Amino acid sequence: SIKAIEALARIGGGKCARAIEKVLEKDDNYIKTVALRSLTALGEKGSFKKVLPLLEDKSPMVRRAALEAAAATGKIEARKYVLQALQGKTRYDKQTALECLGSIGAAEDLPLLVEILSTGTNHLFREGAAAGLGKWEKRDELMLPAGKDGLTPVGALLAAADGEDWVVATMAVEALGSLETDRFVDRLAGIYAGHHSRLDSDRKLALVNSLATVRADKGISAENREKITGLFQAALTESDPRIPRAAAAAAQKWGLKFSPDPQREKGWNRGETPWREPELPLGTRQILLRTSRGEIEIELFGDDAPAMVLSMITLAKQGFYNGLNFHRVVPGFVIQGGCPRGDGWGDAGYFLRSQFNSHRYQRGMVGMAHAGKDTAGSQFFITHCPQPHLDGRYTIIGRVTRGMEVVDRIETGDTFGISVIE
Repeated sequence: SIKAIEALARIGGGKCARAIEKVLEKDDNYIKTVALRSLTALGEKGSFKKVLPLLEDKSPMVRRAALEAAAATGKIEARKYVLQALQGKTRYDKQTALECLGSIGAAEDLPLLVEILSTGTNHLFREGAAAGLGKWEKRDELMLPAGKDGLTPVGALLAAADGEDWVVATMAVEALGSLETDRFVDRLAGIYAGHHSRLDSDRKLALVNSLATVRADKGISAENREKITGLFQAALTESDPRIPRAAAAAAQKWGLKFSPDPQREKGWNRGETPWREPELPLGTRQILLRTSRGEIEIELFGDDAPAMVLSMITLAKQGFYNGLNFHRVVPGFVIQGGCPRGDGWGDAGYFLRSQFNSHRYQRGMVGMAHAGKDTAGSQFFITHCPQPHLDGRYTIIGRVTRGMEVVDRIETGDTFGISVIE
């Protein structure tokens, strides 16, 4: 059913939208979520009224998908419902609502987004505001005063890009990249030079990619051209290999041939693990996930991914996972959890090298999430069905031996804890 709905969305058109609308009545939260996300992708105005009843659904996952679908199909008509969702039952409701305000694009909502991004204390809400500004279609409005003391949305994004929360900063930089302008080269270059921690790699990667959106043939000044290409060249010296690769690709668009130095990776700060290298053989180990919907028993492949298995066992014994949630659920694909921030960006304070092995992604396999090779941390995912395109790209660390029916019921926001079975 899920694959059929997704196929209809790819085909597109009103006839497919009507067919997808019919499954919104099913008593299955996964089906409803996929249908709503498909209607979001289609953006058919006629679907708006069909989506509205699901804004009050009991499932937080369905409500968030309904918000996105309402904004996509109703546009300005959906605004009042999105504003109501700002008082939502969960913090994720509000985060999604803020992002949806950006896609709707009513100028009177800019002061709210600027205020939350500039003065907010909840990182999820600030992320929602940054993402919302990144979706704003009328770019000129982002240059006009919208906040206190005449602060513009662009000014708020630049301040957030230089702030302490590296995730909010990264998302702010990505929003600035959507403007495709060289007007802020000096400020962005200064931000790049001012941050050096392990976590700032994502901020720097976003800065490189943001400046890569500036087109060399758009009348850019010689001075700014030199500053941008200079930043690309400086990025080649970063030890996180993702950044030099991005810089080389960006420079190529400008007719330059930059080559990353593979030796720089030896100095990459991956953080300190709370354990020494595992002694082999580590053997097969068992853990138990106690979720808010039931238990999931997992067999870990200690000899096929020893560092990652030892990491999960160590963190579990320390209580690291207790109370965390599944922040990402894609029906028919995976459930994913293990982020201490609850937004999919966090880790345990270190990156782990990838340990690809001969296992394949069948139903119920457990893999390690990452943001690029050798960046896995504490986040893991469990597959709903075979995913061969993940083979050799995401390390497999285990498989579910009991509780797949629980995996199939997990929704975004469901909490869990992990204990080791000795």
